[in-house]
Amino acid sequence: MPRSAQIPTPAELLALMRPGQIYAPYNLATQFGIKAITLRPLLDEMIADGQLARVRIAKSSSYGICIAGTEPRAAEPSEKYVGVPAAPRTYVVMTGDLNAYVAEIRRRADLCMMVRR
Repeated sequence: MPRSAQIPTPAELLALMRPGQIYAPYNLATQFGIKAITLRPLLDEMIADGQLARVRIAKSSSYGICIAGTEPRAAEPSEKYVGVPAAPRTYVVMTGDLNAYVAEIRRRADLCMMVRR
């Protein structure tokens, strides 16, 4: 719901934003009833002043805006990978030595369990 058709002040923009939340410039602009192209100079100025920070959005070519110092951290992996992923066979199974065969099956099982999580 648009509040006004004027360019907001930095204080009004910061009052609208919550720490740690990433906002798209066009979403912020619609909150004030203006177009994103009109709001971008203010955002660039606030980024240059250190009040806001640009945050790269994963799997996207665009960026988001958040309050400086409250950027969300990248998710850390919960488990470390142990083992070697399955690879093409480099031995012949018919040699009588099944240790390499058992190791390959174990690697493939590890890979399946890793992908399953």
